Amino acid sequence: GFNALGAALTMATFENCTNLTTAVCGPNVISMSNTYKDCTNLTTAVCGPKVTDMSNAYYNCINLTTAVCGPNVTNMFATYYGCDKITTAVIGDKVTDVRYTYSGCNGITTAVCGPNVTSFNNTFSSCYNLTTAVCGNNVIEMLNTYNFCNSLTTAVCGPNVTTMDGTYHGCHNLTTAVCGN
Repeated sequence: GFNALGAALTMATFENCTNLTTAVCGPNVISMSNTYKDCTNLTTAVCGPKVTDMSNAYYNCINLTTAVCGPNVTNMFATYYGCDKITTAVIGDKVTDVRYTYSGCNGITTAVCGPNVTSFNNTFSSCYNLTTAVCGNNVIEMLNTYNFCNSLTTAVCGPNVTTMDGTYHGCHNLTTAVCGN
């Protein structure tokens, strides 16, 4: 494993480190953008309490099963994209950007969005085992959010959603959808 104690992990610090299995970021790390991208054997990752940017941090870490985000994360753009073994989707209270965050994460069955997210585009696209999804009250844009989530049966949107193009495309098992007021 690796324990990053520095103040910043620069973009792509460990990209393609295919033998890395555990990553723990220290208390002073602020940005993890692209840090562990394509670390295909990474199974466990913990980010520090000061991290705000996790964009693409674990992109295509196909064996990642456990990931813990710090309380100050605001940007999760494509953070877990293609992490097929992640089973829990947790979007914290300060996160505003979750576009593509869990796309292709087939292990996720339930998703609950944090209260400050405004753009939910492609967030759970192709999460084939997702059955229940609830998005926050501040979401206004949901383009292709649950595209091809074949197992999705229940979806609840907040009252402020204005754009939903392709949101439930290919959701053949959807039986309950509550959108807006």
